[in-house]
Parts: sequence; structure tokens; C-alpha cells
Amino acid sequence: AAERLGVEPGECLVVEDSENGVIAAERAGMSRVGFEGAEMSAGIGRIAPFVFSDYRELNSNSFYLWYIRSQKDWKL
Repeated sequence: AAERLGVEPGECLVVEDSENGVIAAERAGMSRVGFEGAEMSAGIGRIAPFVFSDYRELNSNSFYLWYIRSQKDWKL
């Protein structure tokens, strides 16, 4: 996906509702956010560094903070 968009994997933030999706994003070198709103995603917080459960929580500020906190060089 990153290649098709013309960006590096480390510049991507993946929002995923499945454990396999979170694992794939991590292996690809992408930042990850888990959505824990469906029964099948219960427990995604064990593998996603950041988790949300309500789409109303999503805004540009939350994505920015998740992205910044996921970068190894940043400490908030």
C-alpha cells in the first residue's frame, strides 16, 4: 500500500480492527492503531500500541498524537 501511495512504510499510520492486520502493519514497518469496536477485535489492545473503541474519538489531533508517540525518537 505504501509503495502504491509513493511513501515509505514508516510514514504510514494503519488503523486496523484485526490482530492479523496489526501484525502485518508492524512487520511492514508501519505505525499501528487498533479499533476495538467489534466482538472479533476484542483483545487487539494486546498487540496494538494505541487502541480506540469509538469513531468519534478520531480526529486529526488524535492521529497526530498516535503517530508522534509511535516514533522511536519521540517521547511525550
